[in-house]
Amino acid sequence: MKSLNYKYDFKYIESKNKLVFIIILGFLLLIIPSFFARIHEDEVIYLNHAKNLTFFRVPFVSLITHPFAVLNNLLLLREITILFTIGSSILIYLLARKYEDTLLPPILFLTSFCVLRWGIRFNFEPFATFFLLLSIYYLEKEKDLESGLSFGISAISRETILVLFPLILAMSKNKLKFSLPSISVILIGYAALIIFSLSSKAPPVAAVNLTDFFSNPNFLSTILIQNFKNWILFVAGYPIIILGVVTLARLNMKLFKKYAFISLPLVLILNFVAGFIINGPFERYTIPLIALLSIPAGLGLLRIKRPKLVYFAILTFFVLSNLAVPFTTTTGANSIWDTGYQDDEKIIQFLKANSQAGDLIVGIHGYFVDNVSVAYVERHIEIGIKLEPEWLVTYKNWIDVNAGKYYEFGRYYVIPKETLKFVKTKERPYWSLSNFPLSGVKEGRLPIWLKK
Repeated sequence: MKSLNYKYDFKYIESKNKLVFIIILGFLLLIIPSFFARIHEDEVIYLNHAKNLTFFRVPFVSLITHPFAVLNNLLLLREITILFTIGSSILIYLLARKYEDTLLPPILFLTSFCVLRWGIRFNFEPFATFFLLLSIYYLEKEKDLESGLSFGISAISRETILVLFPLILAMSKNKLKFSLPSISVILIGYAALIIFSLSSKAPPVAAVNLTDFFSNPNFLSTILIQNFKNWILFVAGYPIIILGVVTLARLNMKLFKKYAFISLPLVLILNFVAGFIINGPFERYTIPLIALLSIPAGLGLLRIKRPKLVYFAILTFFVLSNLAVPFTTTTGANSIWDTGYQDDEKIIQFLKANSQAGDLIVGIHGYFVDNVSVAYVERHIEIGIKLEPEWLVTYKNWIDVNAGKYYEFGRYYVIPKETLKFVKTKERPYWSLSNFPLSGVKEGRLPIWLKK
C-alpha cells in the first residue's frame, strides 16, 4: 500500500528489512539494558512462583518458564521475556502494515516508558501482550481457530485480558471456531490455577490488593482521586501516542473506532487493578494497552504533514523522560531502564560471604543465597524489622539509620541485626508518582515468604 510520507517513513526499505530494523532496535533498547537493569522485587516473586509452581495468578507463564526458572537465572528469564516483547513489536508492525507500511507503530511501542522499564524484566504482561496481538493478527487473516487459541493463551497469561473476550469474539467471522479453543484454554488454565493453589502452600496473592483498600475509611474517594491522577499521568507520560490517536480520530474515524473498541475495556479494567491504582501508569499493567494504542497512534502520526518533526519529538521525549526519572523516583532510579544490576550482584555476594545457614534475610537479594530464609515485605519495612532478621536489605530513600554499623551498595543499605533498633522508616513524599495512602495491610498478607 502506498505510504503517505516517502522520505521520512523508510518507504524505500523493504518489509523484510523493516523487520530486521525492529529486531535491531529491540536489541539496542531492550536486550543490552537488560544486563544492567536492577533486580525488581516483583521479578523475584514471579521467579519464585515459576520455579516452585506455586501459582498466585493464571499459570501459563509460570508453566512455560518453569524449566528455566529452576536454574535460578534471572537474566535468562529476562531474555525470554524480551523475545516476547520484540515479538509484540513485530506483530504491531504487521497489523499496521494492512493500512500503511510504516515503522512508526513499533517505534512508539518500543520507546514507551512501560515497555522500556518492564519489557526487559521477567513479568507476565509481555507474554499476554504478544498472544493478544497474535490473536488479533489471526483475526485479520480470518483464521478464527488460531485466533481463539492465541486469545485463550493470552487470557491465562494475565487475567485482565479476559475483559476483551466478548469484543474479540464479536469481531471473529466464525464465532464457534474462535470460542471453542479460547474457552477451552481459559477453563483449563483456571482449573490448573485452582488445583495447584489448593495443593500447594502458595504465598498470598500479593502484598496489597483491592480488599486492603477497604481498610481505608475513605477508600472510594481515594481510589477515584488516585485513578484520576493516574490517567492525567498517562496522558503526560505518553503524549505522542495520545496525539497520534487523536489525529487518527480526526482523519479516519472508522479505523480509530476499531482500535478504540478493543482498547476501551482495558482502560476500564485498569481502574480496578491494585497495582495500577497504587503505582500508576508507568508500571507493567499498561503494556497491553500501549501495544494496542501504538497501532492507531502510528497511523495517525503518519498523517501529520511534517513527519520529520514526529521522529524528532519521539527522540526528544525519550531523552527528557530519562532525565526526569531521578526527580520522580523514591527508589533511586537513574533512568527509564532503572539500572543497578551490578550493585545487586555485589549485595548477593556480600550476603553469601557473611550469612550463616538458617539466617533470615528480609529483602529479595536473599533469594539468591543458599540455606537461608527469605521474607519480602514490600514497602512496609517496619514489618521486616519486627521479624528481627539477621540482615535487612532496603533502599536508602526508604529509611534513616541514626547509628550503628551498616553497609552501602549503590541505592541500597544492607543492615545487620544489631543495627535494626536504629532504623526508622521514612514517609513516602506526596509528590511520589506511586503515592497511595493505605491505612494498613490486611493481616497475614505480609511478609511474603519466598520458597527457594
